[in-house]
Amino acid sequence: RDLVTQLDVPDSHQGNIQVVRLDHADAKDVATLLGKFFGDQKGGKDGNPDTAVSIQADESLNALVVRADASKMEGLRNIISQLDVRRAQVLI
Repeated sequence: RDLVTQLDVPDSHQGNIQVVRLDHADAKDVATLLGKFFGDQKGGKDGNPDTAVSIQADESLNALVVRADASKMEGLRNIISQLDVRRAQVLI
């Protein structure tokens, strides 16, 4: 029980890097849009670089490389999923 109590704690790791692959949207366009929205924040209120938000596009994989703390990452993934939708097409 002592071991479980020691291991069962919330993740305190501030920095978090994830690769988000896009199915429909263009990675460069989404990275530009999110970069303007978040302004590539250099740090949080305390100036800590671990709380910075950075979004880069990998055009060869059509993916985004996102660095943000866990609280911001969930919001970013939600925004990215809303932007990565199939576009309506008209057959002529």
